[in-house]
Amino acid sequence: MKVCLPYRGEFGFNVMMHAPMVNAIEGPKVVVCERGNEALYPTAAEIIHVGRRPDEDRRARMESEMLERWIINNEGALLHRYGIIQWVYPDHDAPRKYFVPSPLRPTPLADAEVPEIVLCPRDRFYGSDKNWPHWKELSFALAATGRSTVAVGAPDSSKALGCPCLWEGEQYTYLDETLAAMLQAKLVIATDAGLAHLAVQCGARVLLITHGDGLVAPGADDKGKPYWSVMWERFRAENHTLSPIYAIHNAWEDMNVTLDAILGLLKGESVSGLLLMDGTERLF
Repeated sequence: MKVCLPYRGEFGFNVMMHAPMVNAIEGPKVVVCERGNEALYPTAAEIIHVGRRPDEDRRARMESEMLERWIINNEGALLHRYGIIQWVYPDHDAPRKYFVPSPLRPTPLADAEVPEIVLCPRDRFYGSDKNWPHWKELSFALAATGRSTVAVGAPDSSKALGCPCLWEGEQYTYLDETLAAMLQAKLVIATDAGLAHLAVQCGARVLLITHGDGLVAPGADDKGKPYWSVMWERFRAENHTLSPIYAIHNAWEDMNVTLDAILGLLKGESVSGLLLMDGTERLF
């Protein structure tokens, strides 16, 4: 039996890199993951939960000592249960050939529960330059147009938006419902964060809010590298789900740019400043 060990970094990279590679591993497998993330691994024969430790900026991580301790504590029981086990450490940077086409198949929501638009607000200390300041304003503007919206994400990011929120508690306890909402909605609105990658993994239609100079987020790291623009170029090229990903420029400074793009996409109209990230051209 293959035992797939967890990705020890943050949720977004888990969704973007680790889960697709684990699902691509052939044969029966046990997947070790954080409680609440079961929906990311539909190809698992069995799920075993393991704890993680949030650091000071709320990124949940698993230190090497925690993983080593877990292996030592559970190896005997796994050997007794399966006879022979093979530890699998999926590489977080494996080539695209190891990905599988969109295996995430959430339980569908009832028709009355399906929103037109899913909002993915972000309010984090880490990478605060990626926190778009207009989520609440956008939520109320969409409500004024009669569009049904639902927010997904941590409560402190979404509870003040003025629309329903699917998530409760500090863990991703409603991941299956979140995936279903993303997949069944007409559009998912996101910035560069784990929820955007989750939407792409399930094949949703995504509108990615970008900064005025074409970057995925304003600012740069301590070496002057633009935040994540290269990462999204690569991710778009490896988009095995064929999820339609749109980028709207100048939205960071003006909420109405995003609002107009959303309404235009829902009506099937041409939208100025909108670019489809189809993998054939450079985005920036």
